[in-house]
Amino acid sequence: MNADQVSREQLHADLLSEDANRTAAALSRLDGLADLTTVGVLARVLTSESLSPENRSLIEGLLRDVKLEGGGASILNEALSMEGEFARAQLLALAWEAGATAEDRLLDLVSLAIESSFEVQIEVMTLVAELEGIHDEQQWEESCAILQEAIDALEVSQTALLAETLSNLREFAG
Repeated sequence: MNADQVSREQLHADLLSEDANRTAAALSRLDGLADLTTVGVLARVLTSESLSPENRSLIEGLLRDVKLEGGGASILNEALSMEGEFARAQLLALAWEAGATAEDRLLDLVSLAIESSFEVQIEVMTLVAELEGIHDEQQWEESCAILQEAIDALEVSQTALLAETLSNLREFAG
């Protein structure tokens, strides 16, 4: 392992620390050490309830401005792998701003929207609305079927965003 890798691993450990001072110090060391793996770590740090408002704002800005190839996908993956709802909608919004698309994770996003809060449904709908095309027709068909099944099973008052997401997907019917 080279010195940069060791330094990056220490940076990630410091970012994920419960010690707010250690996290703050790590944020000041990002320049030159951060890489694509750091994007996922920053997304995880953002979901920490103990993060100070100043550091939260700094991390949001950093993630919003990610210009690394695959940065948006890394944030999206972190949002999809989260256990709880806390900050998931925010991560989905940041993923979209950093260039993520719903294309590769369409089924995961549709399933998440069905099981999640209104805020998460809005962000999933936005990611789906931004699709430029469908490359995996089987995933598209399954996503449409899952959404339709959920719309049929839920109360009408709970389906508006799901119906809009389904409508956006159906625009790709060929």
